[in-house]
Amino acid sequence: MSEPQADRTGRVEAGQKALFHSIVCGVDGSSSSLEGVRQAALLAAPGAAISLVAVGDGLARSAILGEERTTAAVEQGADVLRRTGLVPTEKVIMHLSPIDALLEEAREADLLVVSSHGRSRTFGVMLGSTATALAHRAHVPILIARQPPPGRSFLDSVLVASDGRVEADHAVELGGALAAQHGARLALVHVEDGRETPRRSLAEHSVRLIELTGVEPVVLPEQGPAADRIVEAAERVSASLIVTGARHVTALGGLGSVSERVAHQARCSVLIVRGR
Repeated sequence: MSEPQADRTGRVEAGQKALFHSIVCGVDGSSSSLEGVRQAALLAAPGAAISLVAVGDGLARSAILGEERTTAAVEQGADVLRRTGLVPTEKVIMHLSPIDALLEEAREADLLVVSSHGRSRTFGVMLGSTATALAHRAHVPILIARQPPPGRSFLDSVLVASDGRVEADHAVELGGALAAQHGARLALVHVEDGRETPRRSLAEHSVRLIELTGVEPVVLPEQGPAADRIVEAAERVSASLIVTGARHVTALGGLGSVSERVAHQARCSVLIVRGR
């Protein structure tokens, strides 16, 4: 029987595993991107297809040298994955836009992973500088990977962010399932900013997390600017991962959404989940 998995909405049933079977991970040879590879491995299902993608500048002074450097970045990431028992697919792409290249590669994936820091060694391409744009444009869940807080490891402390909207349901489902699977400490921050009537109450999301994990989460009711309150809550509970929902808003007017501001400001990894 095949392993149960979350779909792209993040919807899982109680007791099922929130695992990703198809992951695209952007690498650039930096220590930050290698941390992203390690985190991708922890989120991968047994036998998952993980593609390591390095994007080089095809118009660089020496395209051959550019390809050599991107190849080295991919090989470093592959070494990390092999030590976990996973066999990656390695790909080097010469493209003017890392954003467009990664979005195209991840179009049919379950998860896109990029690091939020670290200057690339491949002709100055910075995965960190593209993370917000990818968070804005990606139609699949995206992990913005960062080093865990001091004394913490990835997935040992999960903060689920809720504002009562339908997108938060997806974050609750996936965040709860991840916490259950990895035995993580779990907290729920519920932010009301007064702009809309919440579709779900704090109590409803708390009950759902208990159903998924069997443990009552730490509950943090907040008011005010949502992104600021979420980031502050993550620091208070020393979260190593924030899970938040996001709307499908890809027009220019959607830039600067709560999920994107959280991804930019947080000091830990952020997993952004979208509905279909």
